[in-house]
Amino acid sequence: MLSWHKFERILYFSGLLPVIIFPLMMSIPAVGFIIEMGTIFLMIYYAYRRYYLPLILGGLGSLVLALALYGPGLLVISMWAKAIIPGAVFGRFLGGGVSVPRAFLVGIMLMTIVSLMIFQGEREAIYQVLDGVQKWMQDGLAGGSIAGQEQIDWMLKTVATIKRLTPSLMALSAVGQLFIGWILLILLLKSASEFVPSYANFHYWKMPDFYLFIAGLAIFIRLIGGETIKIVADNILFFIGFFYAAFGFAVFEYFLKKLKLSLFLRILFYIGFIFLQLPGLILAAAVGLFDSYFDFRKVKAKIIG
Repeated sequence: MLSWHKFERILYFSGLLPVIIFPLMMSIPAVGFIIEMGTIFLMIYYAYRRYYLPLILGGLGSLVLALALYGPGLLVISMWAKAIIPGAVFGRFLGGGVSVPRAFLVGIMLMTIVSLMIFQGEREAIYQVLDGVQKWMQDGLAGGSIAGQEQIDWMLKTVATIKRLTPSLMALSAVGQLFIGWILLILLLKSASEFVPSYANFHYWKMPDFYLFIAGLAIFIRLIGGETIKIVADNILFFIGFFYAAFGFAVFEYFLKKLKLSLFLRILFYIGFIFLQLPGLILAAAVGLFDSYFDFRKVKAKIIG
């Protein structure tokens, strides 16, 4: 059986391989996404361990290779930065003793910035693809009588919504990659019986109350702004709303545990949210939002002691 120390020595330099492969694969949608996620994890790991040699070699090496393959440009640099910088900063903060919520917040901000840069560079291509999907639905489905008009209208509205919310969807996808990288770090450290920097129990996850002001500001500018401002506000609200929904489910899980419901009943409860679809997510986001102010679980009191 391979010991932990031998595995770590192997990972020290062999982990550079996917980092160097990433520029070769970044233009391939599915494969590139997986390699990119592995690269983000390695940057978190190297920075957390303070392994600066592979961190620098991997970061600079992948940048040089990306520029050599695709030439200099904002899009290429943004795609490289997304895989390298947020993970490295997040890992270094964790290794330096910064609390997970603060370190993850910085990682979220960096991921959002580079994702918006990538969106800016690929906006026309993304919209062309989505426009093509809309046209295919409108012409192909209707002409072939594959679906009724109501279903076609619903699918067209769905694509239009995706098109409107593409910036926030790209940012959330990038944040998801960072989150998975952090989970992989936790699993790796636990396998070595080491201290794991993590959040508190999921039952006590809580959205900081100052995000209420950001959500309120987004709602306000949506009411008074033009169409472009409304699109910006919608993306802000959707992005923040996703986290409110996640923390709303933490509230649900807390009270389900308090009620001592069986696993079967808890599963039925969450299946109900699946059937509710969008209204269910809005309900969870609303619970997370109100909890951030009213603190239903008295999380602040527990933290203060």
